[in-house]
Amino acid sequence: MPATSCSGRPDRRRCAGSTPSAPPSPGPYDGPRNGSRSDARPSWSRPASRSPRSPRPPPRRSRRDGSRRPPPWRWCCSPLALLDVLLVAPDAAATAVRTRAATDRLAALADTPPAVTGPASPAPAAPAPEGLVTHRLSGGWGAPVFSGLDLDVPAGTRVGVVGPSGCGKSTLAATLVRFLDPQHGAARLGGTDLRELDLDDVHRLVGLVDDDPHVFASSVAENVRLARPGSADDEVERVLRQVSLGPWLDALPQGLHTMVGDGHADVSGGERARLGLARALLADHPVLVLDEPTAHLDACTAHDVARDVLRATEGRSVVWVTHDDVALDSMDRVVDLAAHAVP
Repeated sequence: MPATSCSGRPDRRRCAGSTPSAPPSPGPYDGPRNGSRSDARPSWSRPASRSPRSPRPPPRRSRRDGSRRPPPWRWCCSPLALLDVLLVAPDAAATAVRTRAATDRLAALADTPPAVTGPASPAPAAPAPEGLVTHRLSGGWGAPVFSGLDLDVPAGTRVGVVGPSGCGKSTLAATLVRFLDPQHGAARLGGTDLRELDLDDVHRLVGLVDDDPHVFASSVAENVRLARPGSADDEVERVLRQVSLGPWLDALPQGLHTMVGDGHADVSGGERARLGLARALLADHPVLVLDEPTAHLDACTAHDVARDVLRATEGRSVVWVTHDDVALDSMDRVVDLAAHAVP
């Protein structure tokens, strides 16, 4: 018979070496309480080291590959990983603002009516025009800035146009490539008025190199190839070497495929001027209008660029527009536009 305590409960204390006996049946006060299950484990049978309010946590389950799942405390570091995403948010916002502004500028440009339009029935263009001639030409973007200009550029000759700033040199260059129509008089290519020719024919026969050719954020080859899409790499390399960019090209890490422009390899003023000339040579224009090709260059670089330009354009009709005396001694004729400026 099991021993009992003074309170009437069975005495769970055993002597050392005694054999365990079956658990005693619950007393009258250990039955169901407050609607709990009748087979609930009696409170006296719970281990003394366990608290009823702190159940044992379930064991971490293993993955299928046998590895154990990471403990929950590791997930508290996940907000730190968001820093890589959040740190670029200010730059992304600034880029979005610039992109929106660029989109607005492009939309405004697309809505601007063109300065010139092609004829409904264009006249055929000669494959090799005899030259470029102007007769009593007056031009300007608003009021005329020059008038009464007679300019004769036969095939294969070089004519220099000089004058102070503001006399209309760049306006004349824009008129000769028909970016602008004359207000009076006419400009003829091979005997045909430029306004009677298709715009594509005018731009195919007459090329313009301005004082600040743009360098796009692309490869060297693509920057030149835009003048004639579809041209091969060897053609691009040939015109680059014609304008004395061979040593510069050989020093580039990837040659023709080196990235230049914003965020890439720097291009100096002289190299930019030569790239613009290389585009004109690749396009193979019979007539070239060079608007201040040596502007923004130091004297030594200006003379080097002028020498390369004149050597590369041998046999073409060239209109050399400048405000200084660079390469004027190599011109067949020099015209002072200041004599035709409108006061």
